[in-house]
Amino acid sequence: MTGLKSFLAEFLILFLLVNTLIVSFLCIDMPEVEVNAGSIVTIILKFGVLFSAPVALLLTTAHFLFAKVARSTILKILIAIIVVAALYFIYHAFFWYVGISGLIDDPLAK
Repeated sequence: MTGLKSFLAEFLILFLLVNTLIVSFLCIDMPEVEVNAGSIVTIILKFGVLFSAPVALLLTTAHFLFAKVARSTILKILIAIIVVAALYFIYHAFFWYVGISGLIDDPLAK
């Protein structure tokens, strides 16, 4: 039970951290958008939750696998390669989604 609590706590911390990074990146990247509570909530709901959950789950699972499962260096390298490849894919999916979302319907338009 302690392992599950620490897993959930680590997941929530990473989820909030990644969500904060996404919101700050999009607020800095789009200077023409007025930053207020409404635009931040829109960013969190439209982009943050969608991409924070997979990244937080991936990093939390990787940490668990490093700590509990991977005993040899080869397994640790394999886990690291898989995590980096998955983060690279999520990175491109994020920018594609932000670009398509801006082209189809500007989520932050007034």
